[in-house]
Amino acid sequence: METRDQQVVKALSGLQLAYRDSLSKSQLKFYADMLRDIHPVVLDKAIKKLICTSKFLPTVAEIRETAEKMITKVNGTRQKDMNEAWEEVMEQVRICFVYQAPKFSTPEIAETVKSMGWRNLCMMETRQSSTYRAQFRDTYKIACTRHSENAIDRKLGVYEIPISATKESKLQRIGECMGGHEDD
Repeated sequence: METRDQQVVKALSGLQLAYRDSLSKSQLKFYADMLRDIHPVVLDKAIKKLICTSKFLPTVAEIRETAEKMITKVNGTRQKDMNEAWEEVMEQVRICFVYQAPKFSTPEIAETVKSMGWRNLCMMETRQSSTYRAQFRDTYKIACTRHSENAIDRKLGVYEIPISATKESKLQRIGECMGGHEDD
């Protein structure tokens, strides 16, 4: 039975065959390290899709994005576009108004509504709707970006970095900004 690493390398081998610019051994190892957390079946399908749709060797980011889209599509957890999110909010305004707590399908929508104020959205006048919609669009985009970045950070273990490591780097940057060098 193949190990996870062997399955990942096997999935990545398609890139070697499909593109003129093949990956060196060190690049292949790097790609494998960066993509190891993706299930090999999903990774294989994402790479095949990119081979069919991309003229150039895909980056790690492109492979991850394609794999994530596949996962959310299969799971039915795809991030709603702004129009779908706005319609969901307007439906909740019609159903709940200010008398009940609304229920939203994603944390991004809930965060956007909280930021704008549920009562404000409920009490919006018709002439204000285009302004509120534009504000919703901008706020929702920020919330979606934040949630995507947080998901990547969790996968990479960013939240497991010890506080002492962040303080050390901050002190090092301060020293560098003031003209000091460690080897002085």
